[in-house]
Amino acid sequence: MALLTFVNAIPLNARDVVSPPITVPNAQTIWAVGTQQTVTWDTSNIPPDSQLTQPNGKIVLGWLSDDSENLQIDTPLAQGFPLRAGSAQITIPNVPPRNNYIVVLFGDSGNASPEFTIVAAGSSTPPAPASPSPSTLITDPPTAPLTTSSSADSPQPSVEDGAHVPPVQNAAGPSSSSPVSSSSSSTSPSGSAAATTPSPNAALSSKHLGLSTIFMAALTGLALVLNL
Repeated sequence: MALLTFVNAIPLNARDVVSPPITVPNAQTIWAVGTQQTVTWDTSNIPPDSQLTQPNGKIVLGWLSDDSENLQIDTPLAQGFPLRAGSAQITIPNVPPRNNYIVVLFGDSGNASPEFTIVAAGSSTPPAPASPSPSTLITDPPTAPLTTSSSADSPQPSVEDGAHVPPVQNAAGPSSSSPVSSSSSSTSPSGSAAATTPSPNAALSSKHLGLSTIFMAALTGLALVLNL
């Protein structure tokens, strides 16, 4: 009983659980396979080792996909270093190029870095995002060019020499009392027939002929009356 009372009387130091923020790698980091790199973290809030549950750390590589960190717990990049050191050297393993890698710093608590990129050995170019399969690409059908034509490009009807061309009538229409006379037509240089109009002299000759016919009919009637 006395021994148990003595043990209980010894004060226990408080233990802290820390998660120091990782500063390198970050979102701009690009590391190549096989190169030596340095992982760093902020130690400003790390208490003395006597207050740490686990003063030594371990760095593990992983990548984010489908809400999983895919941590390579069995093959840590570094381990056994003091958390208060603030950095640790690692060698980038032979892993496929990705732009969603993370490192997790284990000590008192796991702490993940931002996503960063690992490229193939000897390369500094980040992997390109996956492009859609050619079979899934949708293209618009080709559009035929629109063409316009003016009246100047359209063929104009032409009248061959000697062909009959109907006379052009007035807007008011032809008069029943006006005689129709023929007139010559002229052909323009472009090959189209010119409009024809009746001659005034021909109209007067027809009028005189009509008066003469009426006068002769009257004389003939008068002679018949006298003979009776």
